[in-house]
Amino acid sequence: MVVHKIVPRLFTYGREHKMKTVIFFLFVLTCCVIYFYFLKNRNAQPPPNKKDTVRSKGFSPPAATKDATPQSLNVPEKPLDRIGPLRSHVSDGIKIILSSYRLEDPISSLPLQRPEIKPDVVAKVKNHIGDMKEFSSFDELSRLLDDPNVDMSKISKKISMDPVLSNKILKVANSAYFGSNVSVDSINHALALLGLINIKAIMFHNAFSKKLAGSKIQNHPIYQSLWGHAISTATCAFYLSEAFDGLNKGKLYTLGLVHDIGKFIIPEMSGTKNVDDYFMIPYGDKSCIIREDSSIGINHAVIGRIAFENSGLSEQLLKLIEYHHLPSFSSKSSFESKEEDKRYLSALYLANQIAKLFAGEDERSFFSIQPLPFSFGDFVDRSKLEKIFSEERVLSEIAKTKSLTESYIRP
Repeated sequence: MVVHKIVPRLFTYGREHKMKTVIFFLFVLTCCVIYFYFLKNRNAQPPPNKKDTVRSKGFSPPAATKDATPQSLNVPEKPLDRIGPLRSHVSDGIKIILSSYRLEDPISSLPLQRPEIKPDVVAKVKNHIGDMKEFSSFDELSRLLDDPNVDMSKISKKISMDPVLSNKILKVANSAYFGSNVSVDSINHALALLGLINIKAIMFHNAFSKKLAGSKIQNHPIYQSLWGHAISTATCAFYLSEAFDGLNKGKLYTLGLVHDIGKFIIPEMSGTKNVDDYFMIPYGDKSCIIREDSSIGINHAVIGRIAFENSGLSEQLLKLIEYHHLPSFSSKSSFESKEEDKRYLSALYLANQIAKLFAGEDERSFFSIQPLPFSFGDFVDRSKLEKIFSEERVLSEIAKTKSLTESYIRP
């Protein structure tokens, strides 16, 4: 009886055990399939998108619109990482500019000056320049910005009255340089973000680019570099003023901006829209200035003076624009000027040379760096000058201005 009862239970237990074993085996098999399936898909994922990489580094690319033009600023992930090499490069350059004193050539012929220019050439310059209402507007705003007690709300209102200028300022404030997720949609915000130096530079470019409307040189790479050089010269002049006694920062800044404006008029003077890449290259070289005189009967420095003669600019600034290359040709005693004018001329000349040290690798061949003549060396405090251009704050601001400039001078 006992055996009869136990044997059926053994068979029943065996069947249940086999069933559980089969179910367990199927469960393990299913887990393995799922595991290998997800492992395979994970390894097959595409590489991260470039935009995602940019966001992960703290940058937010500007929103794409139909009218938006992508800007290539070449801004490093950490702009200050370049300050060390930049400081070394600028320091070496300043030493060359200051230490290469040489006596002036007593028989060197000077470039043509205003009284020597033929009346028909003067008339031709004035015909191409037209009125200078744009500069008058820029100069008025620039003078207001020089006032440390100026009411910025008034500046904002004046800028807002010019839709083209307002749009350009907002575009720069929203450029990729700042990498900000916050949209800048007010002039007040833009003023605070960009700083007065960059606002002045944008106003200057806005005023004078109207004069070049329709000209092929406006988008020519050499002339775009020249715009950038003018703005860099103005910025360098602003900072190096502390190395000279009694010079006005705002006046030096304006001189830096306008000193080479005549170079934009020369293609018009030659009667052709086709720019000769080598006619004035490298900028600043003495032979190029003499070539201007011999080719068109005038040079860019005198053209600049004539351009601003009816703009309200002071006689002192007009003279400095006209004379800004004379230190390369002669001693300070070869032309009559007040002592203050000679200090301004020396400061402008130095700013012009130092600004070339900030040129990019692709544009350095456009510029010729000239040493400060021996007779002008006693106007500058050399130790102060070297200290100014070794400061991280100054170098980073000049580098920032150069990057921002590229966002509105290049198409």
